[in-house]
Amino acid sequence: MWLSTSVVETEELIRNYKDYKKYGYGRWTTVVKATNEVIGFCGLKYLEDINETDLGYRWKQQHWGKGYATEAGRACLQYGFETLGLEQIVAQVLEGNNASIRVLEKLGMSYWKQLHTEENPGLLYRILKEDFYMKLKAK
Repeated sequence: MWLSTSVVETEELIRNYKDYKKYGYGRWTTVVKATNEVIGFCGLKYLEDINETDLGYRWKQQHWGKGYATEAGRACLQYGFETLGLEQIVAQVLEGNNASIRVLEKLGMSYWKQLHTEENPGLLYRILKEDFYMKLKAK
């Protein structure tokens, strides 16, 4: 996981982060509003190897279990469907990572299939655009 420690490192990271230029979107830095602390990242990323847009997040461990993944994940899904016009968004999770699986299920995602890639073996969850909106109306 990357976390920049200076303005120079941040500028360099942004210059070298090609996803925005190539696909128009990518992961975002996540900051706690109350303290302005950078705790990790969350966002959408196009994965060429599986031809899907992936919701992903990583937090500093001391921020696990505070609801940030659900809050940020919901905002990312809404952005993907409303702004980017995506029809489906997936999320990769390691089998047995029950905390992340619960987050994905809270977001309305459901198990889709086993994922077999060298870099990211595990489970693939997904949500379709129409399912996202049906779940929002139900709340």
